Amino acid sequence: MVRKRDLKQNTIIPFGEANEQMAAIAKEQLNELGYQKTRYHLLIPKSLDPDFAKAEIIAMDRLDLGDGEYTSPYEQIIAEKPRLPEAVKAALKKEMEEARQHSVEKEASLVVHQPGQLSKIEVDLAQKYETFLSLKAAEDIHQVGTIINRAVAEERYFATRSTVIENGLIAEDTVQKIEKNKEEKWKGEQVQQVQQVQLEREAQPRRGSYKLSCGNRKEQEMER
Repeated sequence: MVRKRDLKQNTIIPFGEANEQMAAIAKEQLNELGYQKTRYHLLIPKSLDPDFAKAEIIAMDRLDLGDGEYTSPYEQIIAEKPRLPEAVKAALKKEMEEARQHSVEKEASLVVHQPGQLSKIEVDLAQKYETFLSLKAAEDIHQVGTIINRAVAEERYFATRSTVIENGLIAEDTVQKIEKNKEEKWKGEQVQQVQQVQLEREAQPRRGSYKLSCGNRKEQEMER
């Protein structure tokens, strides 16, 4: 897992690699309080932008990893620099996709698959789907933050899902089984929570009977 301390200052990093590292930090930070303040510059080679006589350096605004606005530098660049040449946008997208695919393949290469057990990549996929289901259930149309969190989790899950299937890392029917198992587990947990709440309510003293008892006691005292 990539953490903030893994990002070195004043270092030139290939865009795809840097994008993956910072996206991982943003994902990790969503489960914690606050966010990580980050600044970076985008170095564009002359070959991608013929309008400049030499390589161009674009200073980006601060990227707050984990605040829910952007999940990666790529998203920020596309949103805040819409006038970039199409050749530059295409190159950034290509590097981003290649780095993401490399990360998935790297995880798959570490898999030691045993019969009856989920592989490492299947576990990673199952966790992302479970996170998506949880945030979807917690989504509130009156709270923008919950909508953003659900949308981010949904985009991450289905992007990973498509990548692993297209690259033959997991069969589609296996993915569907994972989703079905997680959905059944999620529904079962929801039923248990509802039952627990009902039991707790039933265990509480009824307010009406308590008042009646007090009233009877007062009447007895008046008769005396």
